[in-house]
Amino acid sequence: MPYDGIVANAAVWELSGLLAGGRIEKVYQTERDEITLLIHSMGERFRLLASANATYPRLHLTIGKKENPMNPPPFCMVLRKHLQGGRVVDITQSGYDRIITLTIVKTDEMGVLVKKHLVVEIMGRHSNIILVNDSKTIIDSIKHVDANISSVREVLPLRPYVLPPQMEKQSPEFIDFEKLFNEKPAQRLDKHLVNCIWGFSPFLAMAICNNAEVDPFKNISHLTDCDKLRLKETITETTNNIKERKYSPAIIHGDKVDFHVLSVAHGERTVLFSTVNLMLDEYYTKKDIDEKLNAIRANILKSVNTAIDRNTKKLAIHEETIREAADYDKYRIYGELLFSNIYNLKEGKYAEVLNYYEDPPIHVKIELDEERSIKNNANRYFNRYKKLKSSYENALNLLEEVKNELFYLENVKTHLENATDFETLEDIRQELYEGGYVKFQTKSRTAKKLETKSKPIHVVSEEGYDIYIGRNNKQNEELSLRFASQNDLWLHVKDAPGSHVIVRTGAKNGVVTQKVIEEAAAYAAFYSSHRTSTNVIVDFTRVKHVRKIPKSKPGMVSYTNHKSIVVKPQEASSQS
Repeated sequence: MPYDGIVANAAVWELSGLLAGGRIEKVYQTERDEITLLIHSMGERFRLLASANATYPRLHLTIGKKENPMNPPPFCMVLRKHLQGGRVVDITQSGYDRIITLTIVKTDEMGVLVKKHLVVEIMGRHSNIILVNDSKTIIDSIKHVDANISSVREVLPLRPYVLPPQMEKQSPEFIDFEKLFNEKPAQRLDKHLVNCIWGFSPFLAMAICNNAEVDPFKNISHLTDCDKLRLKETITETTNNIKERKYSPAIIHGDKVDFHVLSVAHGERTVLFSTVNLMLDEYYTKKDIDEKLNAIRANILKSVNTAIDRNTKKLAIHEETIREAADYDKYRIYGELLFSNIYNLKEGKYAEVLNYYEDPPIHVKIELDEERSIKNNANRYFNRYKKLKSSYENALNLLEEVKNELFYLENVKTHLENATDFETLEDIRQELYEGGYVKFQTKSRTAKKLETKSKPIHVVSEEGYDIYIGRNNKQNEELSLRFASQNDLWLHVKDAPGSHVIVRTGAKNGVVTQKVIEEAAAYAAFYSSHRTSTNVIVDFTRVKHVRKIPKSKPGMVSYTNHKSIVVKPQEASSQS
């Protein structure tokens, strides 16, 4: 993971300079596995966030504020009792492990200066935040670990605090390269560097191999002398930067987003930061938001997918009914033929008559119910005809309704997948709530969320055209049917779910250029179900040719007098 021992070392160095001597004014527990300390130091207030989240454990300063629970959790109350009002006297790291300790002193009720230690263990799903007294006895922890959870190490109140088990590794400050290149000859190089050098992560090890131009998947025994020389030079340069505090905090955008404090990796785009903590806060705030967005999105998508599945089954039933009843008129003809030959036919299993409805007429064999008269058999066929005709016509109508509802739900799904903020997701949830597809969990939460309204994406083109992009079906309908003027340009991906895009033309006297058509079409393609395609067909027409489909769901329209253009999807660069 990116927050390795080297990043922790840089964070501790930076935090020590900012927080040493600072007074802890407030303690908050904003998540079940996360705390925030409000520390007043050097005339400023800092928010120190410590997280024991299994996916994103970390320690860094943050500028973000989270909503505090109405009732503080027990661990928060313990921290307030022991730490609030105390001063941070030291911030240390256990070697290059991701174990960071804040030492705090505070005067107790008897006026005695007491020392406590807040230990932040950053170890994936084993991460924890532990309050320890100066005798190394655990006061409490954000996660309790008993013998049923771990047979190696209990983390419980009144138990002695012991460090997690450690592997024997070389310090990055003193590397014995002869030992490094001769140990574990069968091990893969990148894994070997992680297992042998304290604080190294898979990300850092891979970056070092790439910079040294040595295959990271090569076994140690297969390294050539040249490989070893290049690796030694690269590792030495890296460790010198660590020792000399030559940090270059950066977020690296590539196949995935990573970060580090050392200038070792390259991506499609690298964003540099002035401090380690700014970098960490930017990275993890985005991750935290994405995680919450994805959780809300998944919850809403579950309801949408349920509705899609339900309607897909309905579609299959209606299609089967249409197939089975498609030849309903045959039974009317049988009834007519039996009536027209009523005096010429005898009761039996079959009646063979001339079908004069065919050209030329042909003989047909009609199955009869032997218990009924010819007249009653004719009426039986007429009744079957009426029943099948009714089923057929009803199924056709229902099929159209189901198809429209499926298209609407696919539109909702596309907007959900494209949503990048909480407001848009909550607007979609409200739309689905009004349609009877989802229920809100609590009244208070509902009332709060219903007050939030997202706005369409607004982009000003290079030529000065205002372009608006709907984020959901309600916005699509508002943009196309109420906001836009008759002569504005309307765009939508062809035959697929997507956003309505409007180009305002009033300031340009109704004139649209090819350039703005291409730009707006690229947005329409991106904010659709075809956003990952290379070439997408987009239809465009004037708003006056766009009509609401009668009795349809929000955002469902028909359009005429359109043209089409093939474009590459493009995300709107400036949004509001």
